[in-house]
Amino acid sequence: MNQKPELRCINGNGMSASPTGASTMLNDKAQQQNTGLPSVLMKARRSALEELHQLLADVFDKADDTFFEYAEKSGSEQDKDAYIETMRQLRLNRKEIERSFYQKLNVLFKKLPHSNDDGGVALEAVSSLEGLSLVADDDLEMNVALEGMVSKAKSKFAERIYQINTRMEAVLVHAHIKVNERNNPFHPQQVCEAFNSASQIVQCDIKKRLVLYKLFDKFVISEYDVVLDTANAVLADAGVLPDLKGTPKLASIRRRSKESTTEDQKAEP
Repeated sequence: MNQKPELRCINGNGMSASPTGASTMLNDKAQQQNTGLPSVLMKARRSALEELHQLLADVFDKADDTFFEYAEKSGSEQDKDAYIETMRQLRLNRKEIERSFYQKLNVLFKKLPHSNDDGGVALEAVSSLEGLSLVADDDLEMNVALEGMVSKAKSKFAERIYQINTRMEAVLVHAHIKVNERNNPFHPQQVCEAFNSASQIVQCDIKKRLVLYKLFDKFVISEYDVVLDTANAVLADAGVLPDLKGTPKLASIRRRSKESTTEDQKAEP
């Protein structure tokens, strides 16, 4: 078997964990003050996005091996080179993708106190048979993949999504905000759209992009309950509808997250 190429990032490092994008979102106090969010939502945002950052890091950490395996199985040198090139672009653009991802979520947080039912950002997916004929095959395949991720998350985490929507509405009750998938930054739809948009910096064909989406689905969307549970637990601990059925305990979430991190570290060679 061929050896995996030693690619280098612009700063000379490999594809190691990069806190830059998250720190832009999580640590800038001036930016937080400009959101206009109540302090309890700011606290929930910070805690939940710390969990999300760990999940997103897994996508990049696993990308090397995944794309290299696809390259090794390719039927042609051209296709093999294309997988390696996608792997290289992910390394080089990791910080920019992370930064763009968190910035897009931050825009939603800023808009939230002033949004309404017809505000927010909807996933740009095909929703009718008429629309299907108007998009290219690659775009259609990409939209189907994104919609699949969102639909799975909405079904799997329906109770958690209901809880976070309800609690955020309670916090924003005086602003008469209806919180839903169009304006809730915690909603899987918005997270998928943010990643889709941020990852467009990587130039590749639909086959390689779908591999990237599969990684995002596996390591972020499938594990997204920890993000929703964290946001819900922080709000519940602060007294926001603590008696909703199925409300998680923050201590148990932190323990679960720590155990998951430890298991990942043990699995590393």
